[in-house]
Order: sequence, then structure tokens, then C-alpha cells
Amino acid sequence: MLKKGIIILLLMLPLLTWFLFKPIRVLAPELNGMTCPEQYLCVDDPRNVNRAKSLYEDALLFVHENVGVLNTKPMVIFCTAEICSKAFGMGRRSAMQLPMGIVIGPRAWKEYYVSHELIHQLQQQKFGVLYVFQKPKWYLEGMAYLLSDDPRLDLNEPLQKYRQEFKVWLSSVGKDNLWLAGEKL
Repeated sequence: MLKKGIIILLLMLPLLTWFLFKPIRVLAPELNGMTCPEQYLCVDDPRNVNRAKSLYEDALLFVHENVGVLNTKPMVIFCTAEICSKAFGMGRRSAMQLPMGIVIGPRAWKEYYVSHELIHQLQQQKFGVLYVFQKPKWYLEGMAYLLSDDPRLDLNEPLQKYRQEFKVWLSSVGKDNLWLAGEKL
């Protein structure tokens, strides 16, 4: 009886994970009603494919030219509707980066938002999947806010402080040493 219960639980685990941990849905966005015209790009509304593709490519080029080169294009899911964002577990965030991809919510359809999340992907590439536990928050978020050219003059705290701390740190180490100096943090 116990053996049978364990087998049933193990068989149900993927389904439970799908429903209880929504960010895992980035692995199979089509099962969440997304249209994926490219292996790295999905949209909830097919009428926005060209806009999403252009935004992604522009942000990717910006990050490559100004921060560093991503080895592979990460999966980016573009949501135009709040229901889409909620389906991926975004909560109140505008965008989020996960080890398996990025979700862009309705308020984040701007190049600097996509660049911000791509910078986090680059950090993951440079430092490993557990980078968020290994590096100071001011370094990770400060880099993403400053180097994405986020035009907002005032961010909510502590994000404004992180951006300023990173700016001071970057001026002391130089942009050419961004990653090498970052490894030592």
C-alpha cells in the first residue's frame, strides 16, 4: 500500500509542480497557450510577434555591445495581458528572469526592461545558476539597472541605492574589468 502511494505521488509530481510552481511553465510555454514562432520567443497574442521580435533583437544587440555577449539566446516570453503574467507566476513584477528563461509582462514592453533581464541572464552565464546567492544584491541589480540604460531617474529603494552603489564601484574598477572584478565579490 505504501509502495503504491509513493508511485502515485511520483507520477503526480510533475503535474503538481506545473500547478503549484508557475515559473516552471517557461519550459513549455505552448502548454500555457503561448504562440512560439521562434524557439527562443513566445507571445500570448500572435498579432504582437513582430513587435516582440524587434524588441528582443534590439535589446540583445544593446547588451552584446554594452555589457557582454550571451552564448545562447534565452527563451523570452512576452505577455500583453495580466492573465498571461499571472500564469507564469510573476505576481506584481513587471518582468522576471529565471534560470530557464525570461517573462516580460504587459508593463515591460520597453527595450531597457528586456535589456535588464538579459543582463541577469548574462550574470547567470558568467557566474552560474546560483549567482543570486553568491553576489551582492547591489552588484546584480545595480548592474542591471545602470547598464540597461534605464531612463528612470528615481527608482524605488533599495533599487536606487543599488544602482548608485554599482555606479561608484564600476567607476573604481573600470568597465573593462566588469566581470573579472565581479568574480571577486
